[in-house]
Amino acid sequence: MARDIDDMFFKEMVRTDRAIPGESWTTDPEVDMPFTTPPEFTKKSDILEYYFEKFTSENVYNPLMDAIETGVPLMDIAKTILLKDFEEGKFTPDLLLLIIEPVVFMLASLAERMEIDFVIQTDRDDPETATFLGTLGKDIEDPEMGEEFPEEVQGQLESEEPLPVEGQSLLGVR
Repeated sequence: MARDIDDMFFKEMVRTDRAIPGESWTTDPEVDMPFTTPPEFTKKSDILEYYFEKFTSENVYNPLMDAIETGVPLMDIAKTILLKDFEEGKFTPDLLLLIIEPVVFMLASLAERMEIDFVIQTDRDDPETATFLGTLGKDIEDPEMGEEFPEEVQGQLESEEPLPVEGQSLLGVR
């Protein structure tokens, strides 16, 4: 089952029926494409309500919980859903970045209600737990700081002490 879900995510990520750069200049201006029209949602609260209703609907809730139970990382689920809806013109790129964390937290909360152990994100270097989406990004092993990199920041990064956190991420609470 986990392999089927990974295949589903793979098919969604490599599909080629999306807009290419400059496509809007070659199409009929009378035909509205999702990326040329105003977004459906412009407020963070509205899009989060939309996703809560979507995730708790009858036809989505059980398959979603099954995917989480089989070990599909919440981050992979959120990326796939959000990227698809972004391409359909539901929201702007800025709103996409603002809702990633709350959507993952929402998925985690729904899984906890069902007492399902979940994985937020897999280790990309571990071939047993890495999924296709987890292997897309490249990790930088030893970044070069450069001459203009502030010494104070570099000192904090190299320090063993935890950095002071003003507001804790909701993903860290469990």
